[in-house]
Amino acid sequence: MFTLKILVLKVFNRLVGFMLGLIKQHQPLLLVGPGCSLTLCEDISRFGGTHVLLVTDKILLGLGLLDPIRNKLLDLGLKITLFSDVEPDPGFSIVRQGVALGKRQGCDAILAVGGGSVIDVAKVLSAAIGIDADVKTLKGFMKVKAPVIPLYVAPTTSGTGSEVSIGAVITDEVTHKKDGVASPLLCPLVAALDPELMVGMPPSITAATGLDALTHAIEAFISRNATADSDRFSLVAIKLIFSNLETAYNKGSDLDARQSMAIAATYAGLAFTRVLVGYVHAISHALGGAYGVPHGLANGIVLPHILRYSMSAVPERFAEMAIAAGLGEPGEASLILGERFVAAVQDLNDSIGIPRTMDALRHEDMPAIASVALKEAHTVYAVPRYMSQDDCLTILQQLKPVSAA
Repeated sequence: MFTLKILVLKVFNRLVGFMLGLIKQHQPLLLVGPGCSLTLCEDISRFGGTHVLLVTDKILLGLGLLDPIRNKLLDLGLKITLFSDVEPDPGFSIVRQGVALGKRQGCDAILAVGGGSVIDVAKVLSAAIGIDADVKTLKGFMKVKAPVIPLYVAPTTSGTGSEVSIGAVITDEVTHKKDGVASPLLCPLVAALDPELMVGMPPSITAATGLDALTHAIEAFISRNATADSDRFSLVAIKLIFSNLETAYNKGSDLDARQSMAIAATYAGLAFTRVLVGYVHAISHALGGAYGVPHGLANGIVLPHILRYSMSAVPERFAEMAIAAGLGEPGEASLILGERFVAAVQDLNDSIGIPRTMDALRHEDMPAIASVALKEAHTVYAVPRYMSQDDCLTILQQLKPVSAA
């Protein structure tokens, strides 16, 4: 019975990949380099923006990170309305507050300065304000079909790839489920990869977001729907992350490392937005919904386990990732290179403080978490090796600390 189910899933997920390939995806103009966030402000004016809804969070606002950007916008003669109420794993109520504010003030452009949560909220704001719709009606795929308010983004973390993706994730405060809103119209018009906005990122956030980017690149590369374009983006991202994440973690002021990580996150975003992700994300989403575990951290913890589970299905793909990461040479046995890559991912995790287990995980919650994760994964992800409920439970058991009850 499970063999038949796998056959059906393979056909269905290939069909999903085919449909994704038919979607015309806008790629934002990318500005790269120290200070490019100020150039982004000039682009808002060039593209006709007059009143900017500036979306961020209170921590970044308190750090003064936005002061140069606000001053630049004012120097250009633009009006600013500040919305700084975004929180981690934002819910629909937060988005509704932003929609009400943007409508009331008559904003005609949105600038998001922050991490993935800030950018995700800004994406949904651009749609909900632009088409005058309640945010919950936008849940799902291709529900946003009308033009949206122009969106500009300056990420302050290097992980989500939200600056180039067509999707956003918002939490339902009632069900605690993470809901997706996806449409090519949500992709920003211009994105600024400014390392000066990232130098103050704490080591723990640097680690978690860096592992988020690595997971995007890996899951896109081992997807059965991978394309030549997604492969190129994935392999460059993997190379950049293995070369720069530890430096960015240990020396946050290193602009070169920060810039490389920003580019890696963007390339990984360009890869996965074309072919989607896999079990790591599905399990991480379920864990985040159950315990509020930050997404990047959950990805980092889960990633080595899914790699060990998946490698036997596509050893040649693992070998290519190992070579991209500088762990071997062409011509070496694929299984040896693959095992080397999995070990290197675990070593990278250990070196940047990603734990191997999750203290919050409870045995009695595992069946429900596994069910939620498999439902997400099997709906859309073309994973290299399909797992059963028992397979998923085995992996969740490995995530539980030995001393935990």
